[in-house]
Amino acid sequence: MGYVYVGNVPGHRSENTFCPRCGALLVRRRSWIVLENRISGGKCPECGKEIYGIW
Repeated sequence: MGYVYVGNVPGHRSENTFCPRCGALLVRRRSWIVLENRISGGKCPECGKEIYGIW
């Protein structure tokens, strides 16, 4: 489960999603609001690891 994130804890580091390979910030959230989605073509923009999901 590499893409689990904490909800309802605004400001907690784990409310964001990070790449399991390189640790890059992929999805930045505040509560349930997505502030930034850096996933491009289903991959981490830093190391190219495939990120599973519907993007």
